[in-house]
Amino acid sequence: MYNSEQKQTFLNTITNDNSYRSFQRVFKAVQDMEEKFGKDICEMNVDELLTVLDFKTGVRITNTEQTMSLLRSYVDWCIQNGKTTSENNFDKISSSEVDKTRTCRARYVKSPVEFEEMIKIAFGMNVDYNESTEIPNELMVRLCYVGLENEEIVLLEKANVDYEAKTIKSPLYDCVYHVSDRILKLCKFCAEQEEVLLMAKFGMRKERVCSNKYLFRNRLGTLRGKSEDSPLNKLVIPRKVKAFSDAYVESTGNYKAISCDKLRESKMLYNIYESGETFDVYFNQVILPDIKMRNPEYTERKTQERRRILKGMYDLYKETFY
Repeated sequence: MYNSEQKQTFLNTITNDNSYRSFQRVFKAVQDMEEKFGKDICEMNVDELLTVLDFKTGVRITNTEQTMSLLRSYVDWCIQNGKTTSENNFDKISSSEVDKTRTCRARYVKSPVEFEEMIKIAFGMNVDYNESTEIPNELMVRLCYVGLENEEIVLLEKANVDYEAKTIKSPLYDCVYHVSDRILKLCKFCAEQEEVLLMAKFGMRKERVCSNKYLFRNRLGTLRGKSEDSPLNKLVIPRKVKAFSDAYVESTGNYKAISCDKLRESKMLYNIYESGETFDVYFNQVILPDIKMRNPEYTERKTQERRRILKGMYDLYKETFY
C-alpha cells in the first residue's frame, strides 16, 4: 500500500472483516496511481481522482460506486484525524462522470493488430533478449489471447500440437484451437527445448529443463521436491502476462493493466465485432456452446448473468474502440 503506515492505522479502526478486506483491496488497486501522482489518495484533486477512477474501477457502474464509497470514507477519516488539509474531493464527483472507456482502453486489447504491436514491443529483440526464456513467455501470452485457460496452457502436451492442421487440442476439453504460424514456430522451439540460459554472478549459466510430455516444462532447479514429470504451476501464467503488460507500459508510457482473463475477453469481443452478427446471435451460436462444453452444469441463471455482463462489456468495447 502507498503511504502504508497511515493506511494501516486507518485499517486498524475497521472491525468488520468483510469491510477490512474491501478496504485492503481498493488500497492495493489504487497504489500504482498514487505512486504515479506521488501522493496519497486523500491529497488528490478532482481531476486526479477522476483519472484514478477512470482506470481503476472496472467497467461496471456498481464497482465505481463501491470504490468511491470506500475511498470517500477513508478520506473522511484522514480529514477528521488531521492527516490532510484537503477537502474530501469525492463529494464533488458523480459516478456518472467516470469515463469507462479509459478503463476499457487500459484493460483490453482492441484487435489482433494492437496485440501484435504490444508483443513486438514487449518481446522485442534487444541486447538483453534471451530466447530460452522469452520464447516460452511469448507463447504463454499468445495462447491466452487465443483463448486457452491457464490450466489448459500448463497441461498442454507436445502431442497436442498438430503442425499440419495448425491446431492445438485442448488437454481438458473436447475442442481444438486454430493457431497462427508464429504460435506453431514457438511451440516447436518449446517442444525441443532442453535447457535455459540464466544470469549468474559471473555471466550466464545453463540449466536443464525437465524431460517430460509437456510443452512447457519446469527447470530442474525449480522442482523443490516435485517429480520431473510435474507440469508447471498454473500461477506462472498470470505472472508472465503481467510481465508482458508491464514491459509494454515501461517501453511506451501508455498505461495498460492486462490480465489473462482480459486477454481472452479481448479476443472474444473482437471476434463478436468482426463476425458482423448481433451480440445475441453470436452469444447463442458461439459463446453459449463453449460455456456448456467447458461446464456442462452451468445453470440457466448463471447463463443469463453471463450474457448480461458480456453484453455490457461488448457495448463498452464498441464505444471505446469503434
